[in-house]
Amino acid sequence: MQTEAGFVLGLGKPVVWLCEQSEVEAKKVHFDTRQYSFVRWTSNKLDQLALDLQNRIEATIGRGNFRAHG
Repeated sequence: MQTEAGFVLGLGKPVVWLCEQSEVEAKKVHFDTRQYSFVRWTSNKLDQLALDLQNRIEATIGRGNFRAHG
């Protein structure tokens, strides 16, 4: 996965980094990516992940012009 992210970074595009909380706590995050701010998640709080991910995307690239139908 780091290869794809590195390619995207090389193109000057933003990357949103995700990592399971237990991987961070066990210090299993690859040394090449430790300097990035990860959105951390746990499998029992996926609703929180959705909110955190939305917030990070909006903070990184903006809200966009998507409008939900309804």
